[in-house]
Parts: sequence; C-alpha cells; structure tokens
Amino acid sequence: MMLAVAFITLLLVAGVVALQVKALLLLSEYLPRFPFRPLFRVSAGLIGVIAAHVAFIVLFGTIIFLLAKTNPKKFGWLEGLGNHTLHDSIYFSFATYITAGYGDYIPIGPIRLISPIEALVGLVLIACSASYIFIIM
Repeated sequence: MMLAVAFITLLLVAGVVALQVKALLLLSEYLPRFPFRPLFRVSAGLIGVIAAHVAFIVLFGTIIFLLAKTNPKKFGWLEGLGNHTLHDSIYFSFATYITAGYGDYIPIGPIRLISPIEALVGLVLIACSASYIFIIM
C-alpha cells in the first residue's frame, strides 16, 4: 500500500503545484485591472494567496481523511486526541503544511509518507507566495 500512497501523494503534489501556478497567474492577470489604490491591490493579492493555501491544506487533509477511512489497515490512520474526523485531518494538515507540527496527531502506517511531503510543499509554496507578494508590492 505504500506504493499506492506514494502515487496518490505524487498526484496530490502535482495538482497543488499546478493550482498554485494557476492561482498566481490569475492574480497577476486580474490585480492590475483593479481600479483601487495599490494598498487594496496588495491586500487582494494577500487574500487570494491565503485562500489558495487554505484550499491546498483542505485538499491534503481531505485525502488523508479519505485514505484513513477507506481502509485504515492498509493506508493507515491519524492517532491522537480526536476521533479522526475530517476536521481532525484538516487540523493535522494545517499544522503540517505550515511546519508547526504540534504533535497532538501522529500519522500511523503508509499515510506517514504524505506528511513530510506536505510540509515540504507548504514550505516551497509559501516561499513562492511570499516572493509573489513582494513583486506586487
């Protein structure tokens, strides 16, 4: 099952990277058209970037949740304080994506592969977004 999780993770990373590029291209296309002050354009850019990252986090969390609920013996599960609801998976994904890693949830089994890759993706995409915001400022 590790191979299946690796393939799903690869697809997830490719999808998130493509969505990040698309989001930044859309922001680059539409922000200059706003007839607002530069401060409002930068604020709109920040909101757009944050919304994109939240969508990526929810996507990672949803995949972790679905894998664990489909077959925990094959794919693994999150061990921790909660009952492993979708909310718990998204919370875990937030902590992983921003590399805070609180430690109150621990992935067990093959889904452990997703966590370090999600942290790396989060680090790279947040840095990419920061450079984009610097450019529009």
